Amino acid sequence: MPENLQKTWLREFYQTVQSHKPHFLAVHCQEVGGKNFEASMSHVDSFVKELLSSDAMKEYSRARVYLDENYKSQEHFTVSAL
Repeated sequence: MPENLQKTWLREFYQTVQSHKPHFLAVHCQEVGGKNFEASMSHVDSFVKELLSSDAMKEYSRARVYLDENYKSQEHFTVSAL
């Protein structure tokens, strides 16, 4: 995800979380890294770190992150394969 798009998306996400104050969150971000899996994994890492370290997320006591980093096997590198 390009940096300016990531910042905009996260800002909107944080505002939504802070205004609705949900008891739990589930976020599915299949395309955060973009279509070039190997080159984009650093964007995914940056996105997850930014999200988990945010003030909006400090209200939550637990977080679970599941990443499929096996981008070499593209036929299995998708939620659709489940």
